[in-house]
Amino acid sequence: MTAVSGYLKSSEKEAILAMLSGIALVLLLIVLSGLIAFIGDYVGRKAGKRRITFLNLRPRQASKIITVLTGAMIVSVTLGVLFLFSSYARTSFFGLQRLISELKHQKKEIQVSTIKYRREEARLSAEVEQSRRESRAVAEKLQRNQSELDKILGEINMKSVKLTELQETHKKTSAELKKLSSETSELRAKKNKLEKDIAASVDRLSKVSVETLYGDILYHKDQPLALVTVSSDISESDFKARLMLMINTILSDAVQRGAIVDKDINAIFNEQFKGLLDVIEHTHGQLIIEARAANNVFKGQQMYIKLRPIRNEIVFKKGEVIVEENLTANLKREEAGKILMKMLSEVSSEARSRGMITSGESQKVGSVTAKKYLEVLDAVTDSPKKKNVKVIALDNTYVSDQLRVDFLVN
Repeated sequence: MTAVSGYLKSSEKEAILAMLSGIALVLLLIVLSGLIAFIGDYVGRKAGKRRITFLNLRPRQASKIITVLTGAMIVSVTLGVLFLFSSYARTSFFGLQRLISELKHQKKEIQVSTIKYRREEARLSAEVEQSRRESRAVAEKLQRNQSELDKILGEINMKSVKLTELQETHKKTSAELKKLSSETSELRAKKNKLEKDIAASVDRLSKVSVETLYGDILYHKDQPLALVTVSSDISESDFKARLMLMINTILSDAVQRGAIVDKDINAIFNEQFKGLLDVIEHTHGQLIIEARAANNVFKGQQMYIKLRPIRNEIVFKKGEVIVEENLTANLKREEAGKILMKMLSEVSSEARSRGMITSGESQKVGSVTAKKYLEVLDAVTDSPKKKNVKVIALDNTYVSDQLRVDFLVN
């Protein structure tokens, strides 16, 4: 408000000065007009008395011309001095039309800006009103959901209560907020792990139920049986021979364990073989053909095999960090061991998600020496400082390779 008042006072001063300058200019012109008349008359009379003549004119006519020329010269000199020292005079004589055009243009711009401002003001008012309605709707929704918050269990509830108390009393420091967010993430990770464990338990329970109904199971559905690695430039005959050798070995073992081989196994193989040939034709580099059980196979039941092509690509680069965990200080040995085993389990999950081939029913991928495991366990047990533990790949590991890992403790 003070700045606006100062601006108005300054504008008023400039207007007053401009008006005074205009008055002074008018008075100056009046004085100059009288002076020009006096000097012109004086010079004309002097020229008449001296009877000066030029251009063959009579002295009287010559004195009139001299009077006129003298007045014109005085006016020219006066205007030249005036234009030289007065910007107002220059503007009045030469820039008035331009000023009028600029004023009209600025007036139009002000009108356009005013319209835009009013439209923007109306839009912002509508947005503010919409935001208020949305805020009220959110507040009502939060109020309806307040009763559900009472059902939160365990540590999440405790952290929520603590967070609410911090908001009411200390308004939460950024460090405390980061700590609570980290703990919430850990709880979510534990929840996801529990859900996976429950799903695995349900799957195992269903398998046990099937075994209870039909007897001992020889092969589980999708169980890896064998694999063969071929290059994209292999001939059709060599490719077929290698596949038949792998399949005959699998079937021989299955028959010895009590399974039955379907008499149409060759037809099924030929159908799959055509699809594999098409894959090889459009593949560069190495290709893995993995054989898996197509069904749950019990004693006395038929066994079917399905073949799956996989490109043998690098899954983990040497030194790549697969899993990372920040460990708190003063961990007990049992708790530290659980965390390290959890990290190895996460390595297996990550390897499977990237397409690595597993073997056996455990589906575990990634191995570390017992000596290294015990060294890391000793390093993080009862440590007075926090530890950062990483699991890294020891080698460039392809889809069909055995993943070897190592621990790094900082």
